[in-house]
Amino acid sequence: MPLEKVLALQEPDLHPGLLTDEDRVLVDRLALDPLVALSATAPYRSRSCDLLEHQITMDWQGDVQLCCGVFNPERFGVGSYLELPIEEIQRRKHRDSYCSKCMEHGGHVYGTYGAPEFDKLAESKAGPVQVWEPPRPSRWTRMLGSVRHWASHS
Repeated sequence: MPLEKVLALQEPDLHPGLLTDEDRVLVDRLALDPLVALSATAPYRSRSCDLLEHQITMDWQGDVQLCCGVFNPERFGVGSYLELPIEEIQRRKHRDSYCSKCMEHGGHVYGTYGAPEFDKLAESKAGPVQVWEPPRPSRWTRMLGSVRHWASHS
């Protein structure tokens, strides 16, 4: 879910009318509720934003977005990577008021999975994470593989 929608959950006046009924259904299905996650970011909000400081997000035409966490190119477009020096791109990103609003709410921590509490919060709603492991081949399967290998080479 784009950061502007996550932040609209917390501060509806930030993007009035942005959240749809489908968005609300999606939020109910998520293992990590965005509002719970944003509240867990409180101890980490003073961190710098890696998306702002160390990454450039651009589309196939070279148009730069504010960051990879936002969706609306009309609102969050910065300019053309092919036409602007990197210093100007970074200056424009730093001047955008949305970054400070996002960081104020912990969106930069949420968007980069930066709070160690996230796993436990998700498990409390969805249950423990189960890692799928492929089944080990049985002894008969290994023997059959050997027989096939032997038969194909004789």
